[in-house]
Amino acid sequence: MADVLRLKHRKIIMREASEWIARLESDAISGADREAFQDWLSASPRHQRAFEELRSTWREMRSTRQVAREISQSQSTLQSARPTRHRRTYAAIAACVCATLALVTWLLLEPRTETFKTDIGGHASVSMRDGTVMDLNTNTLASIRYTDESRVVHLQRGEAYFKVQPDATRPFWVVVGDSWVRAVGTAFNVYVQPTGLRVTVTEGSVQLGSGFGARLYRSLPKASDSAATIAAGEEASIRDRAATVQLLQEAAIAQIVAWRTGTVQFDREPLGRVIAEMSRYTPLRIVVSDPKIARRPVAGTFQTTVRGVDSLLLMLHDGLGLSVRRTEDAVYIEPGPSPR
Repeated sequence: MADVLRLKHRKIIMREASEWIARLESDAISGADREAFQDWLSASPRHQRAFEELRSTWREMRSTRQVAREISQSQSTLQSARPTRHRRTYAAIAACVCATLALVTWLLLEPRTETFKTDIGGHASVSMRDGTVMDLNTNTLASIRYTDESRVVHLQRGEAYFKVQPDATRPFWVVVGDSWVRAVGTAFNVYVQPTGLRVTVTEGSVQLGSGFGARLYRSLPKASDSAATIAAGEEASIRDRAATVQLLQEAAIAQIVAWRTGTVQFDREPLGRVIAEMSRYTPLRIVVSDPKIARRPVAGTFQTTVRGVDSLLLMLHDGLGLSVRRTEDAVYIEPGPSPR
C-alpha cells in the first residue's frame, strides 16, 4: 500500500510549536531534545512559520507581563496628580496580557483536526488515536475531528472502510455532504459516488441520516433523526436524503470491500460498469461510446492501481478483440476490426 499523505491542520502545528516553546524554556531540556526540535523545525516551512509566530507572541507576552509588574510596583510612588493616566496604562497592558493568554489557551484547547488523502491509484491504512482503523481507497480525502463528546470524520471524496473502536460516550460519525453515518463499535464501508452515498456494513450496525452536515460540529443528531438503521450484511444508498436498503450476499460484500486487499473482482459484469469502477484508479479518461460494447460481460480480478487498469485494457484488446485507442489524456474502447 502507498503511504498516506497526512496533512496537518494549522491548529495541530501551532499546538506542537507551543509544546516546543515550553520544552525549550525548561531548565531540564537535553541535547537530544534540541536535536529533536531541529528535526521538527526543518521538517516543514509551516513548522518554522508557526514557531516564529508563537515565539513572537510568547516574547511579547513575557515583555508585557514584566512591564505590568514594573508599573504595579511603581504605583505606590507615583504622584497623586497623575493617577488616572497610569491606571489607564496599566489597564491597557493587563488587557493585552489577558488577550495574549486567551489566544494561547485557544490554540492549545481547540479540538484537534487531522486531514488525510490518497492519490489516484493509492491506498493507505490510518490508525486513529482512539484505536479506530481507517482504510482509504484511491483518490480519497478525509479529515478527522475529536472532541469530548464525539469523533467526526468528514469524508470529502473517495472511499473509506472504518473498523471503529467502541466508545459509547463518544459516538463515531462519518459526514458526507449533508448526510451522516453514526456508529459506536462496528465496521463499515463508505463510498462517495457522483449520485450519492453508499454504505455497506460488515460488522455491527450503523444509523444513517441527512440534513445535519457540517452542523455535527455544533449539534449532534438524535437517534430519532436517522433515516435508516442497517446491520451487518446490509447496504444503504442515500440519494436526495432518501435511503434505500438492501440485503447482500456474502460474495457481494466481499467484492465491495476487496479493494482493501489491493484488488477488485468482476464476475461477468457489464463492461460499462467495469470501466466506471476501474476509472477510479487512473488519471486517464476511459470512454466507451458504443452501448453494445458497454453491455458486454467481463470477468476477472485486477489490481486497484494504474497497472491494474493497463491489464484490463490489454485484456479488452487481446482477449475480447476490441480496439483500444489511446490519446494523450484518454482511452477510447471501440469495436475491433471486422474479421475477414
